[in-house]
Amino acid sequence: MLEPLPARGEENRERILQAAYSLFIRKGFAATSVREIARGAGLTIGGVYAHFAGKEMIWEEVFDRYHPYHEILPLLLDAEGETCAEVFRNAAERIVRELEKREDLFNLMFIELVEFNGKHLEQMALKALPMLSQLGAKFEHCQGRYREITPLNLARAFAGLFFSLVVTDRFLPSFVRGQLNREKAREEFVDIFLFGILADDDPSRRAHG
Repeated sequence: MLEPLPARGEENRERILQAAYSLFIRKGFAATSVREIARGAGLTIGGVYAHFAGKEMIWEEVFDRYHPYHEILPLLLDAEGETCAEVFRNAAERIVRELEKREDLFNLMFIELVEFNGKHLEQMALKALPMLSQLGAKFEHCQGRYREITPLNLARAFAGLFFSLVVTDRFLPSFVRGQLNREKAREEFVDIFLFGILADDDPSRRAHG
């Protein structure tokens, strides 16, 4: 049985979001006009305002829809391994592989942080919080011993570390990136996450333990 075609209103809303996303990523939020969004969507300006009260409302939906947490968190929840180290290594491979696909991610985050001072991040975090908590619990219950760390903070630290790996990679000069072994870099980040940077025989490490 054929699926019913979406209503014209849904089609128009989708076209608005796709056009806005393309323009925002290319030009930024402030430099993009509603007129340009309407033109890109093949609609009149009034047609855009029939779906969104203003340009910021369009950005809110674009930012939430195209942010990679929708894909990344389920991937991390499915990370495989019997020991903690195996689970973390598999999760790291998954998050890095997915983030590296997203050439738009830096622009998306830059717009939110610079043009909006991160004002929409809290709402997104509330949506992601249940899965982040599940991720922390997954990490907490794999086979291995942890120091006493809040599961949510464990998940935040992991996601933040590997997000920084992908983002800082883009800042490096091309000749430096060409000399780096990305797989080795990922493995070293996993080791830093699991074991820290101090050698096993470092006195301060023994004192902390």
